[in-house]
Amino acid sequence: MEAFAKADIIFIDRHQNGSLESLLAKRFETLLKPGAVIIWDDILLSTMVDFWKGINIHKLDFRSLGHNSGTGVSRLISGS
Repeated sequence: MEAFAKADIIFIDRHQNGSLESLLAKRFETLLKPGAVIIWDDILLSTMVDFWKGINIHKLDFRSLGHNSGTGVSRLISGS
């Protein structure tokens, strides 16, 4: 976990179902340093849409720069 806590950028690309991503987003809120950037792959997949809409982290949809299944970038504004 120390590696995550020190990271500036984290890229999440796995078999997306939204459940693990939701757990990761919640954990990242308290684990990552302020300003850390998380890149989420495939935010437009049906299994990821609710996750993407529901995360409580500052976020941007980069689908025009990513690929057709979506690329999202979120940034932790402040640590807990």
